[in-house]
Amino acid sequence: MPFILFLLVLTPLLVAGDEILFETGFEQSEGYFPTSSLNGVNGWLSTENKGTGIPENSFFEGEGQQAFIGFAPFENISEENFSLFLWRPIDFSPQTQNDRFVQFRVRFQIYDSFNNNRDDFRWAFFNKENKRLFTLDFDNSALRINYLLGNSGEFIQTRTTFNNTTIYQLRVVMDFQQNVWNAYLNDTLFVENKRLVPAGAEPSLSDVSAIWAVRNVTRPGDNFMVFDDYQISTVFDDPTEPAPPHTVRIVRTENGLDLQASAERQSNWTIQGSDNLKTWTSLIDVTLDPQVKSWELDSSQTAGFWRIIPR
Repeated sequence: MPFILFLLVLTPLLVAGDEILFETGFEQSEGYFPTSSLNGVNGWLSTENKGTGIPENSFFEGEGQQAFIGFAPFENISEENFSLFLWRPIDFSPQTQNDRFVQFRVRFQIYDSFNNNRDDFRWAFFNKENKRLFTLDFDNSALRINYLLGNSGEFIQTRTTFNNTTIYQLRVVMDFQQNVWNAYLNDTLFVENKRLVPAGAEPSLSDVSAIWAVRNVTRPGDNFMVFDDYQISTVFDDPTEPAPPHTVRIVRTENGLDLQASAERQSNWTIQGSDNLKTWTSLIDVTLDPQVKSWELDSSQTAGFWRIIPR
């Protein structure tokens, strides 16, 4: 009869100290009402009065109100002015160790064009000098995600794609101490350890802008991006650490040892064994996700204790 062996799970401790810099769900209780423009509403600013707003009907079924950018061409569109910006200033500068990590979260969906003209939708991160730190670009023509460091050069293509039917959660973690940033789509890492603050620029965060970048100013698409649960916060612990596994056990079988594990989101771990709880030997590297998986461990391993640690 199989039996469960003792297993240690080592994960980061949760520490109080997180601070919300700004968040909104765009609900009427917060002062947001259906409107054709968010410019001037609750501190939001826009480069134009058209192309943003709160739609009358919810696009995320059963989830209240959302905001949008796109759809209606803005007034002063031209070859020199082909992007519409929408932002909410926070003007944050890291002062202490507690301010090391800043996290941006938003839920969004990009709706396709009916007129067959497709544009790009972006999230751009600026410092208090109004210098662009980096940009994430969602190309609605190729349905691929790209990124740009700083304010010049070419967009760099990632291997991550998206579609027009899914509500995604974007999470970006900025580490001002190490000067790097990471980006996650539905908790899957797709941009890793890229430079955060360009040389000579101030290490700060003024805002995270939603952008509609029109590809052809004579034929703008009627595509648009809907977004909700917009949040910027400081995080005391490193939010890039993986969430702890929520199902872990090791079972003795006729063939040796069998690991069964899952996690709330996709993350990488290493299984180690020990016979004295002091010296640990790495046995196998695993990738966990919400579906329970099984791995056969080294049948020659005779240790009486096992642990799973972030990789």
